Amino acid sequence: MPVLPRQRLLTTLLVLWAFAFTSWRALRGPNDFALAHWLLDYRLGFIKRGLLGSFTSAATAGRPTESGLVIASFVLFMISSAALLYALLQLAARGRSAGATLLALVLAGSPLVVMHAHLVGYLDGVVIAMTVGAVALALRGRTAAGAVIMAVSVLVHETTLVVGLPAFLFAAHRRGGNLRRALAPSLGVFALVAAAQALQSATVVREAITLRLAPVPWLDAVIRESLPVWLTDSFLENLRQCADGLWSRALWAVAPVLVAPTALAAFGQAWPALGSRRDAAFFAAVCAVPQVTHLFAWDGPRLWTWSLFAALLAAWVVAATAAAPVRGDEAAASRWGRPLGLAFLAVLLLNLWFTIPLMDGQFDHLARSQRLLLHLPVLAYASFRAWRRPSGAVAEIRVF
Repeated sequence: MPVLPRQRLLTTLLVLWAFAFTSWRALRGPNDFALAHWLLDYRLGFIKRGLLGSFTSAATAGRPTESGLVIASFVLFMISSAALLYALLQLAARGRSAGATLLALVLAGSPLVVMHAHLVGYLDGVVIAMTVGAVALALRGRTAAGAVIMAVSVLVHETTLVVGLPAFLFAAHRRGGNLRRALAPSLGVFALVAAAQALQSATVVREAITLRLAPVPWLDAVIRESLPVWLTDSFLENLRQCADGLWSRALWAVAPVLVAPTALAAFGQAWPALGSRRDAAFFAAVCAVPQVTHLFAWDGPRLWTWSLFAALLAAWVVAATAAAPVRGDEAAASRWGRPLGLAFLAVLLLNLWFTIPLMDGQFDHLARSQRLLLHLPVLAYASFRAWRRPSGAVAEIRVF
């Protein structure tokens, strides 16, 4: 077997290995908060987050069952997992260097994947899948098609505007696309949702949602009573509520510390290929903007991991759009390759050591010793690549 296919196969298997066992740390079935969103559709009014429920209602003739929604939630989890793996493998392949491969392994074992497995059934999975698809289209020069996907994703969940849209715009920018045209559909859809909230009677819509959830026997009573209020509060009212205790909630369990090493690793890998301060600032903004979600959501550790999703997409975009290295860049890559590789190895170990705070009283399924043991193949390969002296970008292109 030639070196190129063998190396790709090994990288693919290790990324899959890391992703699978990292997912196992927090994998669970969907909770009632997630399942309740699948029960709501546009027959109740032009409500925010009503698109997925509308598809569900059409597919089940308006009679979804709990078991059916659980199955659908795991199907969505498999789709979003495939999207994340596609982005990770694209990063490793397009980066054409040991650093890109190591970063893909770091991200595959990061809090992003832990939290993704913890949120089976959440609308987050749809946002992930649609954003990855939109970024892939933008990188192929099909910005208009990607913009339509992002606009539809806003109907699924409004966090698309700060979680996925910046990375899509970064991809369009790096491919020379028109940013205004890329941005306009998503902003237009969000404006429609906001206008509908302002024009519809919140009381009427709230009552309609309450009546829809009331006859569902398996739904938690707290969710049945609270969700109609949460979904009909205006964006400004939601902002006012979340302002109380913002900092203590955002810093709960020191979640920024758990995310920062991986985010910095992504920025460090992308830095040599960014090409300008403007693009470096754009990259940093893509990773930082998702934290705006703390202003209108409560589950801090989950929100911090959104920056790692953005960092994955931004690093993939840079790898896919980087110019061919010149001789001076090859020398710099050779000089800094080993220190950067060792830094990635350290971040990989930190991700295995850290215990990610979960929701609903849940805890990590694996002890630290089990995590380290299960990731031994990944650690062995990462150690080899980190210590190996780079021979320049041209040699790396032959490998990948």
